[in-house]
Amino acid sequence: MPDREEGVAAVAKQERAEQTRRSLIRAAALTFDDVGYERSSLTRISDAAGVSKGALSFHFSSKDELADAVQESAHLAARAVVDSVRRRSGPALQSVIDITHELAVLLETDPVARAGARLGRERAATAALPRHWNVAWAEPVRRLLHHAQADGSLLAGTNVHTVAVLVAYLMSGLETTVRDRGVLAELVPQREPDDLPEPPRAWLSRIWELVLPEVAAAGHLAMLVAEGSRGRGVLCPLGHPVAKP
Repeated sequence: MPDREEGVAAVAKQERAEQTRRSLIRAAALTFDDVGYERSSLTRISDAAGVSKGALSFHFSSKDELADAVQESAHLAARAVVDSVRRRSGPALQSVIDITHELAVLLETDPVARAGARLGRERAATAALPRHWNVAWAEPVRRLLHHAQADGSLLAGTNVHTVAVLVAYLMSGLETTVRDRGVLAELVPQREPDDLPEPPRAWLSRIWELVLPEVAAAGHLAMLVAEGSRGRGVLCPLGHPVAKP
């Protein structure tokens, strides 16, 4: 019995340690997302987590180590999204569109993802940390675009690299506008004083609506969904939310 009780206690202790570690990663992500890597400190992060600096240091010996953990978590979350989309059937070009939309949702809802994307810009890539945010989706998108050439959904003669760079621009812009909606408000005048800026995903849909006639093969254009497969019927042509049927 004592051995069993010790085993149960050890498991409980490990679970508490893992829960604390996850809480610290989230607190660090909120801080990095808010003020960036340089202005963040272990003291600021420990305060956000509601633990002592000593307790934080027990799990993470430095700010670099904590930032590595945030980036790793963000990478895994983004890669899970990408892998989920790639398992679906349908034209490869639709998969590319879906990846941009579902990563946009991840950026909107997950501070760890936003922080990981920001840290990927603010910290240099190293051999010890190859899993940056961009790595999770850039190569899969490039491969999907080559598949889109093969399955005929990409217009013949379209430069794959140009479309891949467009996706990179979209993801960079999404990160910026998700964090600061004021950018969109400055670009698009409000129709009424009380109007709120349309969400970044609505503009992502509009951009794909503009781009698809130039890059999608005519035989596939009608079946491609600019607002993403899972967004069908959620956004009207002007991007305003409407009820699902």
